Amino acid sequence: MRPYGEVLNDIRADKNVSISEIEQFGISKSRWYRFVAGEAELSLKELIDVLTLLTMTFSELAMSVKVPLFRPFSTVSMFAMSLDQLKTDVIGTEKTVAEAGPDDYGYQVAQMVLYIRENGGYDPTLFASLKELLLETESYTIFELNVAGLLAYGLTPEEFMVVYQRFARSITMFNTYLPIDVWGIAMQMHVQAIKKFLVDPKNRNRENTRFILEAIINQPATDDTVELKILRRLAMFVRDDEVLENPALDDLVKAFLDAAERERASVVGLAPSDLNLALIWQIYRAERDSFWQPATTDEHFPVYAAGTEVTYFEHFGKLFQWVVQGKHITTGTIDRAGVSTYKLYRAYKDPDLLRSDDMTVLMRVLRLLPADLDAVINSQYIDTTHTTWVQYVPELTDPTMYHVMADIALKNYQRLGSRRDLEVSFEYRALDGMANYPGWLSSSAANQLGRAIMDELMSIDVWHDRELRLIKFGLLAIDSLDNIDVWTKQMRKVYENSYEPYRLIENILEALDLATFRAALLGNRELVAYYTLLARDLGRDQVRVGSLWLQWRWVMLDYYEWFFDDPTALVSMLSDFIIDYQTLTGNFAMMMRYRSILQALGNQPKIK
Repeated sequence: MRPYGEVLNDIRADKNVSISEIEQFGISKSRWYRFVAGEAELSLKELIDVLTLLTMTFSELAMSVKVPLFRPFSTVSMFAMSLDQLKTDVIGTEKTVAEAGPDDYGYQVAQMVLYIRENGGYDPTLFASLKELLLETESYTIFELNVAGLLAYGLTPEEFMVVYQRFARSITMFNTYLPIDVWGIAMQMHVQAIKKFLVDPKNRNRENTRFILEAIINQPATDDTVELKILRRLAMFVRDDEVLENPALDDLVKAFLDAAERERASVVGLAPSDLNLALIWQIYRAERDSFWQPATTDEHFPVYAAGTEVTYFEHFGKLFQWVVQGKHITTGTIDRAGVSTYKLYRAYKDPDLLRSDDMTVLMRVLRLLPADLDAVINSQYIDTTHTTWVQYVPELTDPTMYHVMADIALKNYQRLGSRRDLEVSFEYRALDGMANYPGWLSSSAANQLGRAIMDELMSIDVWHDRELRLIKFGLLAIDSLDNIDVWTKQMRKVYENSYEPYRLIENILEALDLATFRAALLGNRELVAYYTLLARDLGRDQVRVGSLWLQWRWVMLDYYEWFFDDPTALVSMLSDFIIDYQTLTGNFAMMMRYRSILQALGNQPKIK
């Protein structure tokens, strides 16, 4: 284990952040260095301020500190990794966490995954213990969401009904921050809900249909969680059919299913939580009336809005209060772990009373993971003028407002000097250009933005995860092979040093995707070949079964070099793909972004 202070000070030095910038948060130079030496603590607010200054997440800090408690806990990863890694790394880590108390549920989960992988079914004793945890817990954080996804297939409809309601309520805390593995858990839960209550006729009724459809439609999703968006689209078709009974709906669904067939997305999810889209629609059409027949008993889901309001935590104190109450953790348990009842109750209203060591205690007792804390931070509204508050969430921003958000973030940077605001401004400027101005990608404006980003990145001696999120627009400054090597080396270094590189590969492939389009527009065949080769080299081991977004990006690598031989055919094929993507996901913003690029490609002369 490395102390927080030591890790943060190394990253501060890597990013060339001065001590005077730390002092603006009320942390004196002497106290900072005592914190670095492990002789002092920061308050939770001060720790968040420093992380924001360094553009780091709690998850990234946890990876650097290397504390077993702060491990990246994910059943999706446990199933994807080798058995040797599961046995040696994960089970060993979970055993260490369990020995520190107060429970061993993480160890039980790891043992259950191992049992399933070796035997093809659930261990009865472990299943009973973990099921009891789910049924006794009312508020789920990432840990319980992992358990719910793991047990979903084996729960009875009655048990699943309880768990699914709690899942639907709890998942809303990730509306503005969806960790990469949570989408896999969400797919398992929604598919099992469909199978248990909509496919099975004896559990089918109007109340169950409505609740499940609304849970799917309101499920947080991002551009790369294609499976969730596809499932949401199908749920919307079924919901609209109850309200409208429009004969034209069958034509829309046919176009949707045809697109799924063309893009190899007819079946979403992984067995046993996989779903054949055409079969589900066929069942619905053949037995439509039973889906909307009122329930004849009290055993059904409630109205979706009841108890499924979006959870919003204005600060960490509210999160801790929600978890303590929802997980039925006694104050005595917390007091024995090292945080007094008096301090805990005061922290519910004033979390600044908590120190970083208190946070560690609460995370252990409340079964919180670093990504839970990241979700709270990312949901916060940002005070831009003392009267105007915004959230930096591109997925929830209308494309016509990208330029407004870019200006707001830039003014906030000029007012406060936070690198986070500057980086957000960069991102919104790029999104605005791609969405609203055909040809922007090959324009001097794109090159100037890329150079501004590269200048910012050049001020950082050692890159971390955050820099990979920014490099996708920084590469717009590259116009030849002469100045690409330094950026390639930096990307490789971060990627290869990552504990879980698949978490980063999406940012890398998207960066190379945009850079490849720009190189094609500039007629630079060498750069196109270089980018596609680099993407294949870095992504070869990470394009996992079940991730349609990565698989689609992988297929698109074959298309790019065709531009130089038959640009008309390339534009036609990519246009067909983008239309299918929009038909399947309903993601108009992404389609508009790529449409402007394709318009520019279509206007390019054939290059010899």
